[in-house]
Amino acid sequence: MAEVAEIFRVLDDGTGAGEPLVKKEVGDAPGTGNGLIGFSFVDSSGNVVLPMLNASGQLPVTLGTAGTPVSDEGLATPAGLNTDTTVCTLTLVASAVYNIQFFTGSSFKPCIWRVEQTDDATDTVRARFVTGPGDYNYSSGNVDCIQITAGAVGTQEINLIAQQLRGGLSDMHGTICATQLP
Repeated sequence: MAEVAEIFRVLDDGTGAGEPLVKKEVGDAPGTGNGLIGFSFVDSSGNVVLPMLNASGQLPVTLGTAGTPVSDEGLATPAGLNTDTTVCTLTLVASAVYNIQFFTGSSFKPCIWRVEQTDDATDTVRARFVTGPGDYNYSSGNVDCIQITAGAVGTQEINLIAQQLRGGLSDMHGTICATQLP
């Protein structure tokens, strides 16, 4: 009688007896057996696939639509000290969701700045900053953490508003950028 080689059982089947590996091919459904390679990718049908790399050895990634950027920049001269001056405005689409990306403000005189959401007749402050001597400019960088949902009716805006505190009146420069999410 010929000797028959034993299959080396490398996977635990829960009984302690173990299971041998079964050959897997790219495109096989994951439930048809087991395999030694870690299958962490499946196609839209739920079948196991190995990722294809580009010529640089990277996973090719296609990003979905990130949204529609909207921005405004403005230059305004205040009517007087301690008076609200709207420097720039984003008009929002009703019921849409927005991420504020960044905002900047600059003036040679001390100013308090506000980023305000107008929802019909209600104003809500979303951010504040100060510019003044030695620090004439402020830039928020990439905010991405202030999310706004526009109301369904009435005026829907994001405004950059400044209030000059003292000194001779000076121009105010500002920019605000947001992304309307899909």
